[in-house]
Amino acid sequence: MLQYEEIILEFEGLKPQLADLKAAINPDGLKKEIEQLEEETAKPDFWNDQENSQKVSRRLGALKAKLAQFDKLCETFDDVITMAELANEEDDESMLGDVKELANTAKTQLEEQKLITLLSGEYD
Repeated sequence: MLQYEEIILEFEGLKPQLADLKAAINPDGLKKEIEQLEEETAKPDFWNDQENSQKVSRRLGALKAKLAQFDKLCETFDDVITMAELANEEDDESMLGDVKELANTAKTQLEEQKLITLLSGEYD
């Protein structure tokens, strides 16, 4: 169906934006920093310095949330393409509403994460 093919093409066209976001977010770097902070929190004397422990805990939570949001975006992005391809192959019009809804969700998440990334850190 033409509508599914349009959605697939649109999302294929959005892949460079997703790749740019990935480069800006640097999931591998986030994972390394999360691992380092978790190691720090596991030290026996970590909680002795209340101010530092709170700072590290907040940073750890923020990094985990950022990584989870990006992972969810990638998953949703892939789901849109997969659902659209399957529905297109089966010529199933009944899934069009669900695919469009998921596509809108993915586009909104992409724009939100791009904006948040641009307004924080080194991109600010």
